[in-house]
Amino acid sequence: MARPSLNLRALSHGVAAAFLLIMSGWILSGHLLLDKEAAKYIGCANAVLSGDLADLVGNYLKFASYVLFLVPFMAVGLPAAAALVQAVIAVLAAFAAGRLSAVFFATERAAPITTVLVLLCLPLQQWVPALYTESFFASVLLLYLERAFSKGALDRWSIALGVVLLFTRPVGFCFVVPVVLWHLVVDRSARYALPIVLAASLCALLAALLVPGIPEAQLRPIAEGDVICGFPRHPGLAAKLGGSSVLSAQQVLFTHDPVAALLTFGERVLSLFTWPRPYFSWPHNLFLAVHYPLLVLAIVGGWRSRYAPNAPPMLLGMMLHVLLVGLTHDEWSGRFFVPLWPLLCVLAAGPLAGLAGRWQRIGTR
Repeated sequence: MARPSLNLRALSHGVAAAFLLIMSGWILSGHLLLDKEAAKYIGCANAVLSGDLADLVGNYLKFASYVLFLVPFMAVGLPAAAALVQAVIAVLAAFAAGRLSAVFFATERAAPITTVLVLLCLPLQQWVPALYTESFFASVLLLYLERAFSKGALDRWSIALGVVLLFTRPVGFCFVVPVVLWHLVVDRSARYALPIVLAASLCALLAALLVPGIPEAQLRPIAEGDVICGFPRHPGLAAKLGGSSVLSAQQVLFTHDPVAALLTFGERVLSLFTWPRPYFSWPHNLFLAVHYPLLVLAIVGGWRSRYAPNAPPMLLGMMLHVLLVGLTHDEWSGRFFVPLWPLLCVLAAGPLAGLAGRWQRIGTR
């Protein structure tokens, strides 16, 4: 008896509808995260509404896109509406991720699989009801990557999305720079595009590390060797800070103990990829640990997609993001990994699409 083939496209649309329904119910029932970081963005949005742009062009310039996104919702006093729109954007981004993976792996079967993976990735989608930048940034990232690669060149919409991404979170440059460089180089020197873009992207990272004017409070965790921000390995070491850049903070730590600085870098990266935390409940940690197979599949998919025309800049963006965390610090709740979750789903869809194809071929025998 032939096994029925799974209608993956219908499944992805069903999951999207269920996602919107569940998320809407959750948000409208009052489950919104509006404190801590969210309170800062809301406060800045309200300041913009009152005509005060000092914070927007000052402290929150690196997050200006998200602040401006919140402004109309704060104007009508409906923060829940902002979260609902984030849910809609998340669905649009999930389908964009599907189209992106279909290009990477040259199979339409990868598209609905990616969409389902993105929508069911709770460590990513748990940020939809929060007026933090995480959900918005991850969604815009997917929309940007899909648009930048779907046209074969950077058009006005991909450029606009890139600008939004750059001013949603500081790490936006990690993903925008490799894509822009790739489009500038690949047509002129396809053979050497990867080493050229890799070298230029690392130079961009170095330039970011040299940018002065960063507040001491943000440099302290770097200089004092925090793996998770707020837990210093070398308390008081920040007193030796002589500059105002990330590199100057790294120099303090490296000068104090070069071996410890290298080990701290490795621990920060390990922390980024170690999703369970000792201070989370065991059910929470168990649920997070279930996602490790996704990482394994993404590694396989990343290897398979390395020759895909548009995969290298996305992989370089992921690498820059990981390096930046290693050179700064991780965050206790795992927020810094959020931009990587949907990209893992894009990469993991390749091997899963291959398995689905084999299953369907067996079913038709």
